[in-house]
Amino acid sequence: VHPYLEKLSQQFQETAHLVVWNSRYDVIVADRIIGSSPISYKTAIGFITPAHTAASGRVLLAYTDTAHAEDYIGQADFANRAEPSPHSVFPVPRSI
Repeated sequence: VHPYLEKLSQQFQETAHLVVWNSRYDVIVADRIIGSSPISYKTAIGFITPAHTAASGRVLLAYTDTAHAEDYIGQADFANRAEPSPHSVFPVPRSI
């Protein structure tokens, strides 16, 4: 997969990530290529987060089977979803 990430990153000058399920509820950055754009998103390989807190995790949730999605929704902690991360550029409004 790494060569495809390199090709994507070069073509769009953006960071390319491979994110996979780490558990029933968490996703992990398995590989990534940092883009050449002066402004780029940099996540460490091995970074683990609940699936609903990352765009790539939400994509995985969208394409998972119904039983897994229902289990996830029943178990996930959505209470802190509007809390800014240590890497937030600006505070996320509480109304989101």
